[in-house]
Amino acid sequence: MMMNRRRAQFSFLIFDVDGTIVDNIRMIVSIFQELFLKFGHLTYSSEEIIRRFGPPEEEIISREISEGRREAIDYYLREYERRHPLTGFLSPMDFRSLRAAGFGLGIFTGKGRISLSITLRKMGLENTFDIIVTGSDVPRSKPHPDGLNLILQKVNVRQEKALYIGDSPEDVLMARAAGITIAGAMWGALDKSALSASRPEYLFEEPALLIRWLVSGR
Repeated sequence: MMMNRRRAQFSFLIFDVDGTIVDNIRMIVSIFQELFLKFGHLTYSSEEIIRRFGPPEEEIISREISEGRREAIDYYLREYERRHPLTGFLSPMDFRSLRAAGFGLGIFTGKGRISLSITLRKMGLENTFDIIVTGSDVPRSKPHPDGLNLILQKVNVRQEKALYIGDSPEDVLMARAAGITIAGAMWGALDKSALSASRPEYLFEEPALLIRWLVSGR
């Protein structure tokens, strides 16, 4: 964990979701693999699926599937809800602790609004965040900074007061483009060496270390 800036500098925390709040990346990859085989007779490796991440799920599917696109999207959302874990990397109690410490809370995720609503409901995180922006709400996906810029504008928070928490090099690039400090979520990173090499200002191996640092400065 690099400590080149003081925790007290930040007043607003913006979280990624997949791989940061919830441990669901492998589940998502598996659903996409099954979906593309079922509806498009397409066989993709895990790495090929992950390279398609960024836009909302509906857009990822639409780029690959033409005939039966609506059925494929419905299949994805149905399976996403059916298989979704009930616990995650971060818990409702973690977010209550951050709120009690005085932080504002937001989400920016590339996933679509429907799948995000499933995650928040399954995790007991509905009504937890001050603002939520998804890939469905912005014209360009990560690593473009549109989502973070929109949040800063809507909550009227200066760049230097915001901290983004994410698990991928694309998250680092996006935060840097928006002028926002980033904390790398090593606990959920699919490629820890790539996340480290992207040089986020902070790196945390475990969620508990992040929460403790934010709440108590230790």
